[in-house]
Amino acid sequence: SRTGAADIPAHEFHYASLDGDLGGIDFAYGVERGFGIDGKRDGLKIHNLTACFSHQRDTDANHWVERFLNLVRDTNAEARGDQPAAVNA
Repeated sequence: SRTGAADIPAHEFHYASLDGDLGGIDFAYGVERGFGIDGKRDGLKIHNLTACFSHQRDTDANHWVERFLNLVRDTNAEARGDQPAAVNA
């Protein structure tokens, strides 16, 4: 079951790969189409960073850039002790 999971339409970078032992790596996503990092998973999770071979486009159906910039602004404001702005969904 994929409780709490959501489909994320994305495009995958090509012509790149990771070498070395991937044992013990925490992955963020399961891949249904494409290859990801190891053929079935993508999104290396290290501390508060996720790095992956897929990327999203900012479209009318998915304005992720605006949400991301609001998150960055609010995180910076919080670090300075300011009141964060309202986040647009």
